[in-house]
Amino acid sequence: MARLHTLQEIAEELGVSRERVRQIERQALAKVKANLIRQGFEPDDCINLRDDS
Repeated sequence: MARLHTLQEIAEELGVSRERVRQIERQALAKVKANLIRQGFEPDDCINLRDDS
């Protein structure tokens, strides 16, 4: 099983801040959710993009 990485570990690997990694993650999840909705899935069945701020 693959090990989960922290935002800090990913940020260090990419040379960006933890906040930037979080922003990229949120944008990617929003795109996945939009694609699922376009394919006919209900919004409530999709990824939950809660606002952490």
